[in-house]
Amino acid sequence: MNKPTTLAAKILIAIAVLMTLQACTTRPSRHIEFKTEYIGIEQRWDSDSKAKEENVRNIEFGNFNVINGSLHFSPQTHYILQEYNFEHYEEYDRTHFGPKWNFILFPVIGWMACLFDITECFGWTTDWSDWSSSKSKNEQPNGNIQEKTYSKLPYDTTVSLAFSGQLPSGKVYTSPSEKLWRGVGPVDVKRKVQKWPEKPTTLSVQFNIAHKEESYDTRYDFTDTEIASLTLESDSWNSHDENRHKYFYQLTSALKAENHSAALAAFKKLEDMDFEKPESFWYRYALSAKKAGKPDIAATKARQYLKVAIKRTYEKEATVMIPDIK
Repeated sequence: MNKPTTLAAKILIAIAVLMTLQACTTRPSRHIEFKTEYIGIEQRWDSDSKAKEENVRNIEFGNFNVINGSLHFSPQTHYILQEYNFEHYEEYDRTHFGPKWNFILFPVIGWMACLFDITECFGWTTDWSDWSSSKSKNEQPNGNIQEKTYSKLPYDTTVSLAFSGQLPSGKVYTSPSEKLWRGVGPVDVKRKVQKWPEKPTTLSVQFNIAHKEESYDTRYDFTDTEIASLTLESDSWNSHDENRHKYFYQLTSALKAENHSAALAAFKKLEDMDFEKPESFWYRYALSAKKAGKPDIAATKARQYLKVAIKRTYEKEATVMIPDIK
C-alpha cells in the first residue's frame, strides 16, 4: 500500500472515531407524558395565619383598667376558619426517549454500538413515576366554620381615639382624634384630660379600628370611681386665689423638706402671679436659688430684694449674693 492510500485510510478511521464519539455523547430526543388519577372529594380548613388576616369579622378592645392615670386595655380580634370541599387528583409522569438516529444511520460502528444496548438505541420509555404531585380543583366552601379569637391586632391595622366628657358648664367637650401608636395601650388619660378647658364630670373614649376596608368601633365609659382615681387637676381650672394658696403650700412643703429645686419652681409660679409680694419673698427666693446652685438667679432676686425692701432686714445677706457689689 502506497503512502497516499495509507494516509487516506488513517483520515477515514479518525473521522469514523470522531463521529462515533459524537454519537455516543449526543442525547436522544425525549418528551414527558403525564397522567392524572381522580382520588375523590376531600376537605381542608383555612390556614389559621391566613384567616387571621383575611377572615376578620370584628376587632374590639376589652379588659379596660385604669392604673396610675393611664388606661390599659387589650385587643380582641374575632375571625373565622372555613372548611372547603375540593376534588383531589394525583398526577404522575413518565419519559419517552427517542431512538439514537446517529447510531442507526452510521453503518458498522454505529450498529456495533447499538448491540450493547438495543433498547436504548431504538428508543425506550420509563415506568410511571413512584411519586406524584397532588392537584386540587373546584374548591368550594362547604358551610362548616370555626369562630376563633386571638388577643392581637392583625397587620395593616390603624387605631385612632378621641376622648369626650361632660363639663360643669353643661357643654360636651370632645378632644381631637389622634392615632394610637402601634395600636395598643396604655394611654395617658390624665395628661390628656388635664389640658381640657374644664374638669369633666363624665368621661368616655371612642376607638376607631381600621383594617383593610373595614372599620370597627369600641366605646368605653369611665366609672365615677375611675375618674376620681385620675386625681385630675389643672391650674387653668382654679381661681387666682386657689392657685396662690396651692403654690404657697407647695413652697412651704419644699422649704421644709429642703428641696430647693422644687422651691424654685414654686417661687417662679408665685412670681408670675399678679399680687403684692412681701419684701422677704425676694430674699427667700434668692436664698433658695443659691442653695440650689443657681448663682445667677440668686443675684437677680437679691437685687430685686434690695430694690423693694424698706425694712432691709436681710440687706447684708442679700448683698453677699451679688458678685459685683464690694
